[in-house]
Amino acid sequence: MIASSLLEQFKSDVEIVDVRRDRIGGDNIRGTVRDFNNEFILLNSLNDVYQPNGITVLRIDDITQIKWGMIRDVFHADTIRDIITGNMHYSGIIISSFRDIMMSVFNKTRVCTVYCESLDNNICYPVSGTGFMHDGVVILSYINTDGYRDGNIAISIEDITRIDAFDQYSNYIGSLYSPIE
Repeated sequence: MIASSLLEQFKSDVEIVDVRRDRIGGDNIRGTVRDFNNEFILLNSLNDVYQPNGITVLRIDDITQIKWGMIRDVFHADTIRDIITGNMHYSGIIISSFRDIMMSVFNKTRVCTVYCESLDNNICYPVSGTGFMHDGVVILSYINTDGYRDGNIAISIEDITRIDAFDQYSNYIGSLYSPIE
């Protein structure tokens, strides 16, 4: 597990980090540490060209590496930090429990993306709803890529490895989303 003192330093310095989770895909997730606890880490996500791309919530136990200090140009790094700190409209996301994550995300946005990468590296679901939970399962409204509700989906909380919100993909699906009442 990554030392909380190191994560606290990244958070206070608004350090740009690359997070790797080699056991479930090995992709890099770039961003700055916004919040963390013993179970979850909340990142202000950045895309490949260091532009803000919403937030990402990951399980701490899935993290195998954190890389930092990639940007050698101090001016460029400071500019990115200014953009990120100026983009704080994601406040209010609570990561104390899985239920709090889902409830606080859905209080801020209509659509987020839930990943189950430990089952299959490519599984992700654009979802909406309140994140109703029952016996270790979260029940969500699944949204297809045309933006229409495509029924409900029940996902074991243990299988969820990542949640993205306010990112380009979720925003796109959200712009198409037409809930059927």
